[in-house]
This record gives sequence, C-alpha cells and structure tokens, in this order.
Amino acid sequence: MSDKIQSFCGTQITYSNANQTKRYDVGQRLGSGGFADVYAARSCDSQRVYACKVIKKSSIKTKKHAEKIKSELQIHSMCGVDNILENKYVVPFVRYWDDKDYIYILMSHCTNGSLDEWLKRRKIITEAEVRYVTQEITLGVKYLHKKYNIIHRDLKLGNVLFDGNMTVKICDFGLAALLKVDETKKFTICGTPNYIAPEIANAINNSKGNQGHSVGVDIWAIGVIAFTLLFGKPPFETKNIAATCDKIKKSQFQFPKSSKLSDAGRDLIQRILTVDASQRASIKAILGHDFLKKLRVPTHLPVSCLRERPSKDLLFGSNDKENEGGVMQRFNAACVNVVKFADYSAKYGVGYILSNGHTGILFNDSSSLILPIDKKNIYHVDGNKKQSVYEYKEFADGKIEDVALKKRFDIFTQIAKHMWVDFTLKDPTKSDGKEQESGDKVGYISKWTRTKHAASFRFDDEKIHALFQDNTSVLLKRYGKSATCVMFIQPERNIFKKYPSFTRFKEQSTNEMRMYVHHIQGSMNAKR
Repeated sequence: MSDKIQSFCGTQITYSNANQTKRYDVGQRLGSGGFADVYAARSCDSQRVYACKVIKKSSIKTKKHAEKIKSELQIHSMCGVDNILENKYVVPFVRYWDDKDYIYILMSHCTNGSLDEWLKRRKIITEAEVRYVTQEITLGVKYLHKKYNIIHRDLKLGNVLFDGNMTVKICDFGLAALLKVDETKKFTICGTPNYIAPEIANAINNSKGNQGHSVGVDIWAIGVIAFTLLFGKPPFETKNIAATCDKIKKSQFQFPKSSKLSDAGRDLIQRILTVDASQRASIKAILGHDFLKKLRVPTHLPVSCLRERPSKDLLFGSNDKENEGGVMQRFNAACVNVVKFADYSAKYGVGYILSNGHTGILFNDSSSLILPIDKKNIYHVDGNKKQSVYEYKEFADGKIEDVALKKRFDIFTQIAKHMWVDFTLKDPTKSDGKEQESGDKVGYISKWTRTKHAASFRFDDEKIHALFQDNTSVLLKRYGKSATCVMFIQPERNIFKKYPSFTRFKEQSTNEMRMYVHHIQGSMNAKR
C-alpha cells in the first residue's frame, strides 16, 4: 500500500463542497497500515498541520471492508469531536471526503508520536510515568464506553499518541464497535495478538468458544499496555501467535524477578489481567485503585521524557507536598466553592450547596435565600442586593407574616431537601481567608449561567466558579480590580493547580487549561 501512494508526498489535495474549498500540502508519511497510509497535511489557509489518512479505493475488495471503513468514519466522527471541552481523550476528527481514487480522513496531528515510539526510544518507562499514562488511557476508555457505548477493540502502544502538549490521545477506530441499545456483546474476532483478551483468544479457530466480548477487552488492553511500558515487552509475548493465545487464555505471565514495581502496581495489573471478564477490574476500580490514588501521579509529562528518564523534581516539582491530600479536600480548604447545585430555573431558580455547608437558592428575579450550616439564621437578599436576616426558627414555625417570603421559604425547603438527600459534606470550608462572614451578612451566589459544557456561578464578592460536565472545576478569585487568583481542579486526574495571578496562570498552564478559563469568562460576560 505504501509504495503505491508514495507519490502523495509533495502534492496537494483538495476538499470542496458547496460552501468552501480547502487545500492541503501533503508532507512526509507519518505511518503505514494494511490498507492506508497517514501523511502530514498543512492547510494552505491556516498553515496548521494535520494528519491525513489516505485509503486507496481499489484496495477495498469486499463489502465487509467497505462497511468497516464506513463504521470507522461514523465512530471516529462521533467521539472525536474537535472541541477540548467535550473531548480530551480521542484524536480530534476534522473531516473526511473522497475522490474517484481515494478516501481522505483528516485528523489533528499528534506531534509527539505514539507510545510504541516512546518505548522504542526509552526501552522501559518509569512507574510514575506509567501511572500517568494508565490514568489517561483509562479516562479515555471511560469516555468511549460511558458516553458513546464504543468498544475500541484495538488498544495498543501504536494506537495511543501524545499530542503537542503531551496529552494522551486514543486513535485508530478501524476495529471499533458501537454497542446498540439492545446489545451487550460483539462476536467479531479482531485485535492485535499480544493485546487481545481471553474471550477473543478462546474464539480463534473455535466457533463454539466464541461467547462474545464487550467493554472488558479494552480494560484488558490497559493492563497489557501498562505491563509493556514498565518492562519493555508484552506479558504474553512468544515466538508464535498460537503460543501467545494459549498464555492469554490462562493469563499466564510473570513479573520480572528484578522488578521494583510497587505492590499497588502488581495488584492492579493482576486485577486487570483476569481471565473472567466479569471479575476483571472495572474502570471505576482502576481509577480508584491505590496505584492511582495513594501513589503520586504526575499532572502532566514533560516533552523531555520522550527521550530520557525524567527526574522526580521534573515530574512532581521540587515541593514534595504539592500532591499530598485529596484534591477536593485541598480545594475546599482553599476557598468556598459550589459542591452541588440543582437547576429549577424553568420555574424557580437554582439551588446550591457551598463547601462551607451553606445552602442557598438564587431565584429567577435575582433575589436569594441562604441558610448557613448552623441553621440559626436565614438570610434574604433582594434584587438590589440588600440583605435581611431572620431567625430560622421563625420560618420553620410558620411565624413569618410576609406571605411572599414565606412562599419562597417553602420552595427553598423543598429544593434544599432534594439536594441534601444521600449527600454528605466532609470537612466544610471554614472561611476564604479574606472572605470572613459577619453575623449580619453572608456570602451567596449573585448570578449564574449554564451552557452545554458548564454551569458558572458568580459570588457576591465577584469570585467565579465553573463546574464542567467532566468534573473539572475552575475558580477565579479576585482581589481588587487587577489581582486574580486562578484555581484549576480535575479530581479524576488528581490535579489541583493554584496560580497567584492570571498572568502567571497564562504563562504556566496548558492550552487545555486556558480553554476552560476562557469559556467561563465568556459565559459569565454573556447576559442570561
């Protein structure tokens, strides 16, 4: 295949529809497969470099192969949304088109190569780096399984890439399958020998042994990838495929005698490489395992680690205490923030619980009711931001004569009761440092907006907290007109970053982090 389309290097390809024409200069070949080659392709308009997968139509010999390509396009375009706020884990899909001879699939170019290339250069990867990669691949698999019901079915070192920011991205959906509503399993025998799960190995040359497979095959592959990175070779590798399959069926592997892998690392790999798919570690179990929760996981990998073993300081910073403690615990200790909310804006407003235990509701007319954790007083804020304080007992006993206020209290009570069901707040925030509350005033939410990506809350002191759908939190805390503290939190990745100023944040953060902040700035500036 590669020899037949070698002439693409140095040529120009064109995408055209009724509304636009896009031209791309084709550069070097980035990789080759059985039926396609991938090239660097520079946009003549933006000069941005993409990766373009080129499939020669004459190589599509059967209807089954044509359906496979159609399925790849459907699945990748579905989960590979080119928007970091929606998709952080899959190589972004840009577009596809064809002409009389070729099919072209345009994707983002992950400039730092694959895990396969990484391992070939480094020979073995440190445990800390493997913890990071394992976490990121697992989050990517969770994204595919939970959001789209997609099984990748060919996870391996060559199909996991680093983009320019060293973010882990999953690629190549040529063998991927979409589980339909009434489906729990697939039966096609596919995958790369060293990475296939026992349920697929048992079906090779044995139709009676094909009991089908599901999401567990991707989880198995996560364990194989982790082992391979740690020790330089796959756990079941032999000189022939049949012998490899026999070892896979029994999960017959050994850790090298010289291994210094932590007990948590050994335990997780053993739990993942379990023959019975129903007993195999789940995505939740992997992300909650001591290997990723009690042992330190880098928040990112430096580009220099592509070629050389990184130092501990380079992975974690010189401050050993930086990653100690739970992410949310440290966030809650740093400032008051929104820990839960309930959207009733179609009729009433938005209810919320703050990290200091206060419960509040921001009504659609911009007035509020706030009940502190001690339940001694309840605070009413009118549309002009004037606060009034009442004894909570007066409301609870029905002694308030203001009918409209009493009605609001009844609405507040119902929403608060709903929010606190099965919810426990651990270690409530005591204060925000400079945000001490007096006996006659209390902090509250003064404005909020909601988009498909996030809910953003503005406090009465102008602090802004955005809760994104992927559990990311971004908080901007203002001191005066210019000084702004930025906090960036991703609990699933154990990331808690705090910056003393917005300038420092822009200097030290990744593009992904900045996109979150820009999103909340835009949403809070927009009128609701």
